[in-house]
Amino acid sequence: MTTYFLGQIDEVRPTQRKNKDTGVVTMSLLVTVTSESKDKNGYLIKSTQDIQFDMNEMANLTQAKGKFILVPYLYLSTKGGNFMFPNDDMGYQIYDKNPLDVKKIA
Repeated sequence: MTTYFLGQIDEVRPTQRKNKDTGVVTMSLLVTVTSESKDKNGYLIKSTQDIQFDMNEMANLTQAKGKFILVPYLYLSTKGGNFMFPNDDMGYQIYDKNPLDVKKIA
């Protein structure tokens, strides 16, 4: 199943991981994204996610700080648990404004 995470890009930073078995170091981007919504009583709810991207996205995502990103996720439910991870087969989308923030026209 595919689901989506929509939020504002707060930070883009390079990170590295070292494989314990092989010793190979891989570089990637860690993008901090915050989404905002309101509960049924109108109280603010914030959710922050760190999402990992390939290093080749550094220029695009750094320029998009403060903008909104829509990231497709694959959701898998197995006997070992439930897992979500970005769907690399579907690209992310960048928006200047929150595409779900619809104002009523009077």
